[in-house]
Amino acid sequence: MARPLLEMRGVKKRFGALEALRGVDLELYPGDVLALLGDNGAGKSTLMKILAGAIAPDEGEIFFKGAPVTYHTPGGARALGIEMVYQDLALCDSLDAAHNLYLGREPIRTLVGAPFVDRRRMYREARLARGSEAQRAGDRLPRWDPTARYQARSQPVQADRATAARRLPDRLTVQLTLS
Repeated sequence: MARPLLEMRGVKKRFGALEALRGVDLELYPGDVLALLGDNGAGKSTLMKILAGAIAPDEGEIFFKGAPVTYHTPGGARALGIEMVYQDLALCDSLDAAHNLYLGREPIRTLVGAPFVDRRRMYREARLARGSEAQRAGDRLPRWDPTARYQARSQPVQADRATAARRLPDRLTVQLTLS
C-alpha cells in the first residue's frame, strides 16, 4: 500500500481548561480528497490550523512523506508544500489580484544591490497560473485581469494563491469552509 503523504498522530491541543483536540490521528494519501465534518466546537478548525502552522499542537506528531516534521508557522508548512485556504479570505482589499496571489512571497529582483518586487514577473506568472486553471476548467472561467482590484476579494484568488507559488505533484492544499 502507498505511504501517506501526510500523517498526524496523537495530536492534542488545549486552550486553558478546554481540550480542543484529544489525540487526533489523520492520514492523507496522494490524490485524496477529504471532508472534515463535525459539530461546532469539535476541533476541525483547530486541527487545520495546526496542519497549516498557524498554531502549535501541545502533543502529537506530524509526518510528511514518512519523515517527522516540526513547524509552528505558516511559512514552515508552506516550505513543505502545505497551503491553507480559509473561509474568511486572507486577502487585502487595497491590492489587486496579482499582489494578493503573491502576498508574502513576492518575486524579488535586485537592482544596484537593492531588492525590489519584480512586478512584471508577478503579473506574468499570475496570468499563467490563472490560465492553467482555466484550461483545467475547460476554459469556462471568465477573462481574468490580475490588475483589477474588484476581483481581488474572491475565494478563487486565494485558492490560486495556494497553488501558484510552487506547483508540485505532492502539494497539499487544504480548503477550510465552515458554515
